[in-house]
Amino acid sequence: MSRFETKYEIKEAKYGKSGVRILHISRSGGVETPKELEVTTRLRLSNLQDYTKGDNSSIIATDSQKNIIYLLAKKNGVSSPEEFCLTAAQFFLEHYPQVIEATVSATELDWERLTTPQGPHHHAFLHGPKAERWAAVTLSRKDRPVIRAGLRKLRVLKTTKSSFTKFVRDEFRTLPDAKDRIFSTIVSAEWSYSTYIGVDFNAAWNTVLSRILEEFGGPQSGVDSPSVQNTLYLACAQALETIPQVSYIEMDMPNCHYLNLDLSPFPAEYRGSGENRDV
Repeated sequence: MSRFETKYEIKEAKYGKSGVRILHISRSGGVETPKELEVTTRLRLSNLQDYTKGDNSSIIATDSQKNIIYLLAKKNGVSSPEEFCLTAAQFFLEHYPQVIEATVSATELDWERLTTPQGPHHHAFLHGPKAERWAAVTLSRKDRPVIRAGLRKLRVLKTTKSSFTKFVRDEFRTLPDAKDRIFSTIVSAEWSYSTYIGVDFNAAWNTVLSRILEEFGGPQSGVDSPSVQNTLYLACAQALETIPQVSYIEMDMPNCHYLNLDLSPFPAEYRGSGENRDV
């Protein structure tokens, strides 16, 4: 027995492999389509003997976990990050009785097909996503799958129809009302699915992205935004309204400030004129 085995309690213990990169290519009629993921695995075992006794007999090596990820991609393909993570988590529980919980997460590297004068290119792509897509699935032997998905690094900007007025006025306030300002933010969003049955995860992800952009920009002539909070709330509500399988969503929209430069100290010849010369 370890000299500390009965003295201290391990509250949580998981281990796994990070940064497993997959590039899966499907081919059909001369047209090739890549799907690239960076996968992370985290396993929880039924015992802690590897920690308390140095007994590794229950451990599935992280190198083995990496190999499993590659083989599952080869066998099943990669249709969406959510489905691949679910397949991998199910495999770990079904294949290893000592695994009581498996969490598999993946970030997608987006490849956009190039366009030629003759139409979409058959096998050339540009990496430049609007946002970074990710998914994570946690599966245990007692509970149904917990499926989370989200987006990061969605940078947006509109140059007008954003205001921030009538907020708390007290001895600590120095910020004036802004009746018209630039609104820019880098959106992060995360949501959970109540079920995975019958869900088109690719369509759902694109729908959330579309709802965010619609509430931010509005129609061609724009939409008024009285606060970042209001735009965020409307985007979340639209996502919940449109995708019934989404049970929860949270979103982050930090303000990326653009402040007007005071040009009055500088020579008039450099200040420009007219409404098309704001700096």
